[in-house]
Amino acid sequence: MSDVSTDRSAYRGLLESAALLGNAGVVTMAVGLARVKFLGLLLGPFGVGLFGTFEAIITTAAYIFRIGVSGSGFGVVALEKASGDRLRIARAIDALRRLSWSLGLVETFAVGALAWSVSRLIFTDSRQRLAIPILSRVMLLTSMYYVSNLPDTN
Repeated sequence: MSDVSTDRSAYRGLLESAALLGNAGVVTMAVGLARVKFLGLLLGPFGVGLFGTFEAIITTAAYIFRIGVSGSGFGVVALEKASGDRLRIARAIDALRRLSWSLGLVETFAVGALAWSVSRLIFTDSRQRLAIPILSRVMLLTSMYYVSNLPDTN
């Protein structure tokens, strides 16, 4: 009899978790729609398109330069935490922070140096060549945000 109640509570917990995640997805989509609507009112259709293109440049550069460090880095830290050795955990986190900073700096300088070429490639002219180095700073800030979210050694 207790197995049936345990199964029901497990199913109830699973259903509650799924509902919570579903609601979070709805909230995320609503916030995204509100953001696009706000940008549309503020910048107009051209500005929304330009903003989307800039986001695509940032995302593409992040995929190219960070080469899966976030997923594998958290995996390494999790393995070290399982070992329980605090020194190894601290070393893994320190190495991941240094690698993230290094990749962020390389990404920033590379995109800034290639601003004219990226502008010609994406926009077929060089009018946005001054905006792309500003985007490269956004990429560095994104890398800094990633580093700040690494777990503590405690």
